[in-house]
Amino acid sequence: MLQLSAAQLLSAGRFLTSLSTRFRFDAKIVEKILEAGINTLSDFRYFCSTEAEVVQTFVTPVEKDLANPRLEAARLKHAWAAMVAQEATSSTLSMDPVDADELLPAVQLADMKAAFLKRYKVSFVPEQQPSERLLSKLRRALARRSLEVTSLWTVRSMFNQRMAVAKKRKITSNLWVQEGPDEDQSGSDIIDKTCQVWLDMLWIYALALSMAGTTPIEPQPSEAETTVGSDPALYVQVPWDVVLKYHWRARCARP
Repeated sequence: MLQLSAAQLLSAGRFLTSLSTRFRFDAKIVEKILEAGINTLSDFRYFCSTEAEVVQTFVTPVEKDLANPRLEAARLKHAWAAMVAQEATSSTLSMDPVDADELLPAVQLADMKAAFLKRYKVSFVPEQQPSERLLSKLRRALARRSLEVTSLWTVRSMFNQRMAVAKKRKITSNLWVQEGPDEDQSGSDIIDKTCQVWLDMLWIYALALSMAGTTPIEPQPSEAETTVGSDPALYVQVPWDVVLKYHWRARCARP
């Protein structure tokens, strides 16, 4: 059997914990993966080039020792195919030339809000809901894994969006161009920069992150998210209860 160093064992342990949490692999399969020297998700993704090769490499050699070889093969293929699909999606999004501030299609925004409502069974007034521009920006950032540090004073709510007024810009005589509404000039351009206002902005931003991050993580764990104490971060990108903890910690730290 392949001998691993202490550092490699730690890395392999983390890899197998991540993989085994989502897919209940048989111990023989896990042992076979370790024997191949695989200790990261990237290693697992590129060790084989096809689903058939995945099965042949990790299932076929120990097939006689498995209670259900077909099920183990299906789980391995699912894990490998999901990684390939995720890599392809990330590559496509990274080349998307769309402006980060451009609104997502109305259907995608509606689906995002519906997914949040279905999962958490809660809704908020317009003053607490994030603007669609903020939702669109964060959704793209999460998909590209390119979140940036954001000044909370620039965060805008759905109320700001609804109160925004479209501007007209004169090009030449009798020719005007109507520009999109400016949320920054929607009655909230002068903000009292107090601790309470900052916390309100943090709430809106945290809610926006959670709404944009309601997208299920692929591949999903084999076990349904039904037990008390299950880690929601294994099921969705940004769990609502996690960002709520950050908001609560900020409230407790206020002077």
